[in-house]
Amino acid sequence: MFDKEDLLKLARMPMPFGKYRGRVLIDLPEDYLLWFARKGFPEGHLGKLLQLALEIRIHGLESVVRPLKQNLVTIQPPLPPGVSVHPPSLWEGVGGRAIQNNALNLLGHPLPNPPPQGEGTERLPPGGGGGNFRIELNSYPGRESWGGALMRRTQIVQLASHPDSPCDSVQAIQAQVRSRPDGALLLNYRIEGDMAALRLPAPTSPVRLDGLWRHSCLEAFVMAGEGPGYREFNFSPSGAWQAYDFEGYREGGGASPIEVPPLVTERTPHVCSLSVALPKESLPLGPALRLGLSAVIEEADGRLSYWALRHPPGRPDFHYTGAFALSLDRSP
Repeated sequence: MFDKEDLLKLARMPMPFGKYRGRVLIDLPEDYLLWFARKGFPEGHLGKLLQLALEIRIHGLESVVRPLKQNLVTIQPPLPPGVSVHPPSLWEGVGGRAIQNNALNLLGHPLPNPPPQGEGTERLPPGGGGGNFRIELNSYPGRESWGGALMRRTQIVQLASHPDSPCDSVQAIQAQVRSRPDGALLLNYRIEGDMAALRLPAPTSPVRLDGLWRHSCLEAFVMAGEGPGYREFNFSPSGAWQAYDFEGYREGGGASPIEVPPLVTERTPHVCSLSVALPKESLPLGPALRLGLSAVIEEADGRLSYWALRHPPGRPDFHYTGAFALSLDRSP
């Protein structure tokens, strides 16, 4: 459990060893934190702080912690329309993973009453107590500008199973997408259900492998504007990945000459989650992107189910550009 003191340590405690010795924890490079996630975090409280630092970096919340380096916080009230803070509860971050956060208590914000909840509301689910709080973000223009891009261009969507391939072992598959200020695209997938009934590949080194889509695999199809070209990303719960370039609908399919940072995966009896930060250089060029998000789930008996934002008539087809239904504006 993380509290206010942990956030202060992130903002003020230097890394005690390694190539970044002396650098404040919240300023450690994301790739360095991902390396720890793959190799294993240090034991004790330092390891817990580094895990929290990685969660904050992945979800772009550094602007909440970095002002704590000083005694005064520069973010000033009032909160913008559509943002409300409700104590006492735990704010759950994107992808369902909890980030306990007392930072706003240090800002001296008056806690407003919750605004009316209407269409377009994206409500992050409440959690436990402990003197923390929940933030509710409603859809409104410019919401990403608050607090130095606290939640920049974030969208949370549900994938639907194809009607010809139901899977009773999976309750839901959620995907969260966010465009980071440096142009990176953050993807977080969350599979909820009975993990013991699924055939999930064992963790391995973050290598590039073909054919990941033949088994449990999370996918993203990224097109710039109206295309017609697009890039296909395959992410395995094992940590392996692959990317392919297409000139048009199923035209081409050669391996993309790009690099992707290591995937961050977590697994419990009822949840499997996967997060990846796609660098700006790995994405198609253009101020606007169209995304098709999908998943292949393999059950223990070998049956496959197919999940996507949308499905075309007939058989499953993740290359169907009509399913590239998520729009992401990357303009400044």
